[in-house]
Amino acid sequence: MTHLASRKKSEEIQVGDLVRHTAGKQLGAGLVTQVYSDVDLIKVLWSNSNRIGGCSRPYLEVVNEGG
Repeated sequence: MTHLASRKKSEEIQVGDLVRHTAGKQLGAGLVTQVYSDVDLIKVLWSNSNRIGGCSRPYLEVVNEGG
């Protein structure tokens, strides 16, 4: 899948971004709800389970930038 956002892939993930989990289809896509600056953790509202869960930054890919 191509990185669709205009932000460089190496730049930080931000609240409101639509992301997908890169390590499989278990979690699918979700909306970033919280970003921690002191740890490598992002909270995401996952579309397949309608629940918020934490995910390590390296396992997320930005699909679309938030507004």
